[in-house]
Amino acid sequence: FSDTVESFDIETGEHERTRSTPPGSRPRDVALDGNGKLYVTDKLHRVLRYDPISKQFDVFVAAGDGGLFDPRGLAFGADRNLYVASRSSHNVLKFDGTTGKSLGEFVKAGSGGLNNPISLVFGDDSYVYVTSEGSNEVLRFDAKTGSFVDAAVSRGYGEIDAPYGLVVKGDRLFVTGRRSQGIYEYRLKLNDSPNVADSPSVTDIRASDSN
Repeated sequence: FSDTVESFDIETGEHERTRSTPPGSRPRDVALDGNGKLYVTDKLHRVLRYDPISKQFDVFVAAGDGGLFDPRGLAFGADRNLYVASRSSHNVLKFDGTTGKSLGEFVKAGSGGLNNPISLVFGDDSYVYVTSEGSNEVLRFDAKTGSFVDAAVSRGYGEIDAPYGLVVKGDRLFVTGRRSQGIYEYRLKLNDSPNVADSPSVTDIRASDSN
């Protein structure tokens, strides 16, 4: 593990630069705001923000703010506020996208069976998708209210085990399985039913397990 954030060319995959985070921070996930500023969740239960002028990270959300505990995935919503999956408190928290001030609980603890949320993504529809590693599901919530809608991927569907990272593009949902070591592609029903429509195609990555 390293205290760095690496960037790569999106087309060639070539390494571009290294940004060093504070010692012991062990960055977890990254996100960009609408202005291209970089935000990072870390092992010390914080959200860090990169200052391109000083070329240093500062603390944007302190440990424990708003109940933040073991933060993982993070994303900016259409309202330009920051949403963070708080893994050990089993909820999604909302913070002011400019000041980092807590705006409360967006998805309530355990809502819809949420257990150990890891990643979250705002879809092209009106939903936010969250991987619930502890319940082996991908859950869907209303992007405005945070209310539970349904399980976009039900427990064990497609043999996925410990859903982790995810990407939503149109009616396609891509999810990594940490323990099953696969990349799963699902087609979503966006008009008639919010549930998964077809069986997933799976790419077996067989990578070594990592936290």
